[in-house]
Amino acid sequence: LGRDAGKIEANYLATYGPGSVRVTGLRLDADGALWAGTAGHGIARILNGRITMLSTANGLPCDQVHWSTLDGNGSMWMYATCGLVRVPRDDLAAWIADPRRRVAATLWDGADGVPPVATAEGYFNPPVTKAADGKLWFLSGAELLWVDPDHIPSNPVPPPVHVASFVADHRTYAASSGLRLPPLV
Repeated sequence: LGRDAGKIEANYLATYGPGSVRVTGLRLDADGALWAGTAGHGIARILNGRITMLSTANGLPCDQVHWSTLDGNGSMWMYATCGLVRVPRDDLAAWIADPRRRVAATLWDGADGVPPVATAEGYFNPPVTKAADGKLWFLSGAELLWVDPDHIPSNPVPPPVHVASFVADHRTYAASSGLRLPPLV
């Protein structure tokens, strides 16, 4: 609401149609930009009356974002329906400079121990916080989780794979270097 009692000065998400965008989380950054997580459109950045949307079109793994925060290195973390998402600082800065750019988002989901939540349950203010040691603590439904952005283990070496057999049309074939399947299998 504006200074005039009861008068709305701007509706930044009206271009998507009245009531078509549900805001799920807000964050104000150090530059004065307002970041608005949305239910189905990604995350909006509003600065000086200009709105840009970071979404699956730009590299996010899903478009329903519950909240966002920055870690100590300037990377943006978001909790979304598909899990916990990280956009590196340099990718975020490049996207802010040119909203047509793609970002290289990393996703941690149920297989990584981060339960996807379709909707944020209840209103928690805020649902995420950064501890003095740099860890990000956040709510996931009824669970309290944390991630240490500076110490995320990863194994870039793929596991060795050994194929023992193939099944095609309900018939098992032994794996061999000269395997040939009959036509139309």
